[in-house]
Amino acid sequence: MKGKNFIIFFLVAILFFSCSPVEKKNPAEKGYIDLSNWDFDKQGNVDLRGEWEFYWDKFYSPEDFKNQNIEPTHYVKIPSLWNKMQIDSFKIVSDGFATLKLNVKIDNKKEILSLRIGRVETAYKLFVNGNLVKQVGVPGMSKETSLPSWERDNVIFFCDTNELEIILQISNFHHKKIGTSGSIMLGNVKTVTQSSNKVNYFNVFLIGVLLIVALYHFGIFILRKEDKASLLFAIFSINIAIVTFFYGDILFGKVFSWISWKISVNILFLSYFTAMFSFTLFIYNVFKKHFNKKIISGLVIIQLIFSVITIFTPVKIFSHIMMYFQLSAVISLLYLLVGITIAAFKKEEGAFFSALALVIFIGTAVNDILLDALLIKSIYLLSLGTFTFVFLQSFTISLRFSRLFAANKNLTKELNDANKNLEEKVEQRTAKIEQQKEELRVQTENLQEINHEINQQKEELQTQSEVLEKAFLEISAKNNKIEKQNQDITNSIIYARRIQQALLPAEKMFVNNFAEHFIFYKPKNIVSGDFYWTTKINNILLFAVADCTGHGVPGAFVSMLGISLLNEIVRKNEINSTNIVLDIFRKQLKTALKQNADMSELQDGMDMTFCSLNLDTKILEFSGANNPMYIIRKNTPENFINTNEKKNIETNQEKLFHIIPDKQPIGNYFIEKDFSKQTIQLTKGDEIVMLTDGFHDQFGHIEYRKYYSRNLKELFISIYKKTLDEQKQILEEEFINWKGENKQIDDVLVIGLKL
Repeated sequence: MKGKNFIIFFLVAILFFSCSPVEKKNPAEKGYIDLSNWDFDKQGNVDLRGEWEFYWDKFYSPEDFKNQNIEPTHYVKIPSLWNKMQIDSFKIVSDGFATLKLNVKIDNKKEILSLRIGRVETAYKLFVNGNLVKQVGVPGMSKETSLPSWERDNVIFFCDTNELEIILQISNFHHKKIGTSGSIMLGNVKTVTQSSNKVNYFNVFLIGVLLIVALYHFGIFILRKEDKASLLFAIFSINIAIVTFFYGDILFGKVFSWISWKISVNILFLSYFTAMFSFTLFIYNVFKKHFNKKIISGLVIIQLIFSVITIFTPVKIFSHIMMYFQLSAVISLLYLLVGITIAAFKKEEGAFFSALALVIFIGTAVNDILLDALLIKSIYLLSLGTFTFVFLQSFTISLRFSRLFAANKNLTKELNDANKNLEEKVEQRTAKIEQQKEELRVQTENLQEINHEINQQKEELQTQSEVLEKAFLEISAKNNKIEKQNQDITNSIIYARRIQQALLPAEKMFVNNFAEHFIFYKPKNIVSGDFYWTTKINNILLFAVADCTGHGVPGAFVSMLGISLLNEIVRKNEINSTNIVLDIFRKQLKTALKQNADMSELQDGMDMTFCSLNLDTKILEFSGANNPMYIIRKNTPENFINTNEKKNIETNQEKLFHIIPDKQPIGNYFIEKDFSKQTIQLTKGDEIVMLTDGFHDQFGHIEYRKYYSRNLKELFISIYKKTLDEQKQILEEEFINWKGENKQIDDVLVIGLKL
């Protein structure tokens, strides 16, 4: 039982040591990944797996992307192999070249970052922000101009922007695989180095153990030439040690960099094949009577044929036989497992642990086969399976010696007991009884002392209980007082809400001047820091949506101040030019809040969308302080609005125009400039959307991330053809479903107006 417990402890320890930490995931989508909220120091590395821009049969440089209007047409997942991948009407085989590109948004801290590049088939150049930071082999457009190489390495670069442009130029004309067999990790230098070092340290440890085991079994074979199993096991251990060189960070390529790529691939494949047939012969020699000699001979011959093909053919040819070798290896291992299982049922010495070791070995072999085919995300474990097999074989031998030693010890004890006379036994037993009597006396005294301490503690607890009861009564009285104060405060805030709602304009102004409208208004607290405002001067309709600093009572006070100032500026002076209104409004708001040029303290203010509409000509003027405005209309050339196309959203029938505001708030700011205005000719059927940031900044309940403005714009354009009452209902349901059980983080205000 102790032996089995030890085995279980050993296997769990090895599994824990071999497992590498799970890299954080944030999959790339359509060549872009947003890591602006990712802290590499606290959250670790990021696996840049996902969809990268893919340009087959093209070598695009950073200058090409900068100087040419290159639009992505295809995307490919990283890591993946491209064999048999369909590109339009063309199917990739294994020869060719391509360019991959990924844009990464990060938090700009001006720090040194690192990329850990997995295995790439079979040559590549890596550019980061226009700089060539790594080259493995020579990627080319033909076999003659390319030079293959395998290397995993960490690339260190300095990042001083919040955007990373990562470009990979990859080519293969020498191997059956084309693509990326390994993942690409991004992190700071410390975490990336620790991740790769752990794999290296573990592989070096395994290589050392396997070489020691090989030398040990070679020594046994030299002393006992008839023990062929020791020789075969030594050969097997050496070959697995060689295979281990090629994984982790490809240690073989770093230590023996002077060896050509073809020779290193030959060594890798031959080590696989030699390890398999030596392992097969080893198991056969240990449990001969449970195997058919002809079947074993056939399996070994097949494995030797693979070795011959590897020696006399180029990599392009023999790299295709690995799949067939892996199939034959699984068949061989299963046949060996059947024979050892039969031996275990017949309770042959060491058969149980050999069967257990073979099951583990098969599991690690299947893991490596699936990993090599990129069917799973794991690490190479064949060397670990071999180490476990070696350990269990050694444990079997030590178990036999332990049993012999225990039997000898028991016989010696029985002989000594037989030689002792009865008088000595009586004296020993009498002394033992006296000793036990003394121990009982000491225990009785200890119990009496413990009982006395318990009585003292009981009295102390009673005193503490009385003190706690008195404190409880005092706390209850204070809680009642606090509850009454909270109720008084809540009643005051509810009354303040009535005042705030009374200041908001009636919807009658929108009803009389627009075909349809909706107002989706959802404060975070009882009162809101968001507000809307409208008034009419002759045939000019002025309307605005604003988001004040903060929310709740502080935001509500600022919002009521804002409504009062707008009424005073516009109605008193009859000013309808949007940019002039915002300039005057900022000046008067800063005066009212007593703001000065000192930016060392928090400054209150607001973001605003401000519009004026000539009801006769349908000409709209827009000025914005951080807040944009959307106009949705039919997607025709004559309906074009001059704005930033990157922020627009369109379908075949509709187009959403993102009207960009000035990047400054209303209030104290580092660099203040006069507000600008944009003039837009509206047509019948146009829909105007004005909003604050509360909706698209809300965190979702399933994936804890923001809704984002792009998703909100796609929602607006998808419901454009519905009535505005239906649009409001859809927006409310979408917000509630997205928020789920999460708290609402900000006030929400969305207004839709249709001509």
